[in-house]
Amino acid sequence: MSPASPPPSARYLAALRESAESMLGEPVRPGTMVVVDRDRAGTGTATCYPTPGASIVWCDADVAERLSSVASSSPLSAAEFVAAAERLGAQLVGYGHNRVLDAAPRRPDADADELVVRHVTGDKAIDKAIDEAIDEGIGGNVGAIEPIGEEVISMLAALIADCDPDDVDEADLDLDQLDPAITLLVASDGTIAAYASGRPQELDPLLDDVAVLTHPEWRGRRLGALAVYEFVRRRQSEGRRLLYRCNVDNLASNRVAETLGFTLSTTIGAVSFPTE
Repeated sequence: MSPASPPPSARYLAALRESAESMLGEPVRPGTMVVVDRDRAGTGTATCYPTPGASIVWCDADVAERLSSVASSSPLSAAEFVAAAERLGAQLVGYGHNRVLDAAPRRPDADADELVVRHVTGDKAIDKAIDEAIDEGIGGNVGAIEPIGEEVISMLAALIADCDPDDVDEADLDLDQLDPAITLLVASDGTIAAYASGRPQELDPLLDDVAVLTHPEWRGRRLGALAVYEFVRRRQSEGRRLLYRCNVDNLASNRVAETLGFTLSTTIGAVSFPTE
């Protein structure tokens, strides 16, 4: 009997280590290692990703020397890394929970009878052959995958205008850089009640980084969780894996992940140093 494939959460942690090894040019050793990330150039930032047996600190090259003292044979937790970095002059940016879905999502008990699910995409390479209606949906309405046209752009623009800019930023919703896969819960008047999307993670091309945004007037009905649920079902049917990241102090977003059954893979800690 062939061995079972590792769950997506284990694959995610393995991808973190493989990425670090690619940048270092050597295996990740037990303990805490500092890895220069070229994408952080000029930012003064550093983030600790604890994994089983090893913690990886990705950082701007300009702060790597200052952080050399945190490299040790002991794997630091996110909180331990932040405390050590603060002693070196850094400031806390925040903590984040990174979760991966290892099974089919649990359907939330949401109040959404009058809403319709619409799946849209800007990715022309998506094979239409996999676009079959899913049996179950909101009020029996499950949409096929449709291209992102002017109507959807206008609806998204209205959602952005109605939401707090910080919430829009956290969802990474930008009309100029839309994610390739989007699921909308839409009211009869065309208002987007909730939005979920995903874009491929650099670590793993089959891993979607999930975002969610709920219209202020539709909150308190678990619609964010339902939008993510519908998005995840669609993407899992296409062979995708799902990553859900959020700030530790974002209680609503954490509840979405917990409701759907995402597995907590790692809790990260981020800091920034003053830049010249």
